[in-house]
Amino acid sequence: AAAPVYEMATRSRQLTGNYKAKALYKFGWCSLQNKDNAKAITAFTELIDGFPTSDSLASAYFHRGIAKLRSKDLPGSLKDLNALIVKFPKAKEREPALEQRAIIQGQQNDNAGMAETYKMLLKEFPNTAAAADANYWIGWVAFENKNYKDVPEPLGAARQLDKEKYFERASLRVLLSFYYLEDWEAVGREIDL
Repeated sequence: AAAPVYEMATRSRQLTGNYKAKALYKFGWCSLQNKDNAKAITAFTELIDGFPTSDSLASAYFHRGIAKLRSKDLPGSLKDLNALIVKFPKAKEREPALEQRAIIQGQQNDNAGMAETYKMLLKEFPNTAAAADANYWIGWVAFENKNYKDVPEPLGAARQLDKEKYFERASLRVLLSFYYLEDWEAVGREIDL
């Protein structure tokens, strides 16, 4: 309900400086919540371009990236997430930006990039809620690349963190990795498990 009010405020010629930047952010955020991605992108773009010292800049990059993602503009979304990650290393939005970047890289079949981004996420945010997913995809990429020695640790962590989602999927790859490494003792343990 607040979106039209903030939209009117962003068009006001009397509103300047920090107040205009805040109104643009609020309008963009409301538009994003209303799933009006085009208006959200426009508002966040005006904020980013017109107010480069705004306190909300990191958040604006993240939310514009999400709006572009919802609009199926994967390259544009990736560009905004990368800008946030590079320009704002201490921003609270960095953790979800890394997770979203990895997901997009996976959707674009950039498996090596996805694994590297997930590794960065786990290094910087070891207690992230995305740890199971990150470990699974790191192990999955290692398996697909036939780096079998690099498979058991991340896939083991994934199945431990989320047994329901990853136990079966991860266990088969762990077992096969030990098999290809000819570690028969570990193969036996996996079969028992």
